[in-house]
Amino acid sequence: MKPAKSLDVWRIVATIACASLAAAAACSPEAPLGRGVKAGAGGATNADAGADASSGGSGGIDFPDIIIAPIDVPARPPCEGSICDGGSNMPAVCGDGKINRSDEKCDDGNTMSGDGCTANCLQIEANYVCPTPGQKCVSTIFCGDGKISAGAETCDDSNTIAGDGCGATCQQEPGFTCTLAGTPCESKCGDGILVGKEECEFYNGAPPLGGNGCAANCTIEPGWECDAAAKTCHRTICGNNVVERWEQCDDGNTVPFDGCHECLKEPGCGGAACEPICGDGKRYNSEECDDGNSQSGDGCSSSCQREPGYTCVDVPPMTTDKISLPTIFRDFIGKQKTPDRQSYAAAQAAAGVRVHPDFNVFDGSGTMGVVAAKLGADRLPVYVVPNPAEPANFTGKANFDLWYRNDPAYNRPVLGALDLMPNGAGLYVFEATFFGPVDGKGFVPGLDSQNVGCPDVGANRNFSFTTESHFWFEYHGGEQFDFTGDDDVWVFVNNTLVIDLGGLHSPQAGSFTLDATAQGIAHRTRLGANIGDLDLKMVFGSVYEVDLFHAERQECGSNFKLTLKAFNKPKSQCKPFCGDAVVTPGEICDDGTTSNTGMYGRCTPDCRRGPYCGDAIVDPAHEQCDDGVNLSQYGGCAPGCVKGPFCGDGVVQSGFEDCDDGVLAGNYNGCDKNCRLGPHCGDGIVQVDAGEQCDDGNRTNGDGCNADCRKTIIH
Repeated sequence: MKPAKSLDVWRIVATIACASLAAAAACSPEAPLGRGVKAGAGGATNADAGADASSGGSGGIDFPDIIIAPIDVPARPPCEGSICDGGSNMPAVCGDGKINRSDEKCDDGNTMSGDGCTANCLQIEANYVCPTPGQKCVSTIFCGDGKISAGAETCDDSNTIAGDGCGATCQQEPGFTCTLAGTPCESKCGDGILVGKEECEFYNGAPPLGGNGCAANCTIEPGWECDAAAKTCHRTICGNNVVERWEQCDDGNTVPFDGCHECLKEPGCGGAACEPICGDGKRYNSEECDDGNSQSGDGCSSSCQREPGYTCVDVPPMTTDKISLPTIFRDFIGKQKTPDRQSYAAAQAAAGVRVHPDFNVFDGSGTMGVVAAKLGADRLPVYVVPNPAEPANFTGKANFDLWYRNDPAYNRPVLGALDLMPNGAGLYVFEATFFGPVDGKGFVPGLDSQNVGCPDVGANRNFSFTTESHFWFEYHGGEQFDFTGDDDVWVFVNNTLVIDLGGLHSPQAGSFTLDATAQGIAHRTRLGANIGDLDLKMVFGSVYEVDLFHAERQECGSNFKLTLKAFNKPKSQCKPFCGDAVVTPGEICDDGTTSNTGMYGRCTPDCRRGPYCGDAIVDPAHEQCDDGVNLSQYGGCAPGCVKGPFCGDGVVQSGFEDCDDGVLAGNYNGCDKNCRLGPHCGDGIVQVDAGEQCDDGNRTNGDGCNADCRKTIIH
């Protein structure tokens, strides 16, 4: 006989054996295992068991001579309303990937909330659909569709591009406000965050109000530059060799005609037509606009093209507007005619300053033909000697070359301008019966003043100087240039000598008018008489240069009158165009001409906002709430001025709630007041009143406590 084993050990062995038997009837409660019972095929008798055991029988198990009591478990109840899995006779369970209970709304193969199907499979969560049992639920939120899905998105501007206010996941970005779904977000000027089209933000310790470099619309004011990193603005300085905002160039000086003047480029002309300069404030026909700067973003681009959202018009000149021609005056010391002049000249000679022999020496009635018909390579007059003898009033080429070239031994340059004022009929006139642009300037004031013997001109008048000016125009025909004065005057157009009033003389007049049919012909007069036409070989609509050279070489008289007609070009003025559906700086919104009605959610006719979601005023006809921000994803005011999702609305919000049955009574398999699952099978607590026999904290069949919290029944 085999050694006896304890009852408990064999009870366990019997249980394991029963669990492995193919025929459940062999271990039924109606046929309990007892002394000599062979748990083998067919449920053989006691005697059979002994025989088989000694002879190798049919492979049954030989138990000791003890009686094994039946396991005390209740009879398995029916499925009680659930659809049982027929093969295993186990109850259906949430998480098995099948919708096999009448109360299941979804089953994605797990018992977790937050993925579209709640942990108890009783609700589909907000913004999800669960079309296929056993597979993941699918979000119905599509960032970029122009619709804001409450509880998940705080904006949707119809794209998934980051950096424009509404990020790639439809979350509002710092520094922006996203008022209406499907429309671009707006930067919040004055919040200290530099984003979007803003050029500056709360700089120099002050909000953008203007006057400190940062305008009220967060654009940089003309004449200022701002440092985004340091959050400071400073005035730009023309002439410091640094090209800053609003500047096209900076050559470290304020001298005109060297290619850069007042930090704006000057047209380059070469030997023919000039290239117009965008940003000089003169709108030529090749430009859509020219507002006097080279900055984009203000309506007129850096290439002088009108920018979207703006309208640009030519500004008609005001009655007080002037044409200001930059000019270089050069002061010379002429011949000493008085004792005070001689003592000054001697003192200056000791310092290396020389008297120029062409000034305050000669008299005469004019000498023509002393300069070439074309300018030199440096675009200055070229002295020529038509005869072996020097022309009257001149002392040779070397001395003439000093007239319009800086030389510290002979001259002092003085920068100034000829300001021509409007005089009706399109005329602009500069006139001085005594022309003294270097009075008190140049050489030491007073000592070089040639006023002795000139009682009519007053004290401290400064004679002996030259004048150099250049300006540019677009040729259309009909342009008119008139000069009257003394002494020498030469005027060139397109590098061709047009007016020649050279030599010492009393006031004389010369003029030209460009052919009205724009054939490039200059009709010339001298002292009122026609002196012939010149073909300047100009092309209609092209830009050309006018060069003016003058000299005042005799004391007591200085007359100068210059008249221009049709040489000036208009300056552009660009403003945002409200009604073109393009939002520009200065506009808050722009829905288009027919849509700027000022109604709820629409722009006003002046491109301001009418009543809208976000103005912190609840409009009952269109809004449930409006806290001015309206970004709550849960429990507050959501985008669109609707009440955000909340616990108790009967819709489960992923990430915020495990459940929401709208009742929140905390009943069995229900939802509590915090939208967390109430008592339920799998919570580890046996709810006897709910019919639970066990609860091992999971929803697994076959582990002793089934998915329906009933004990595993072994037949």
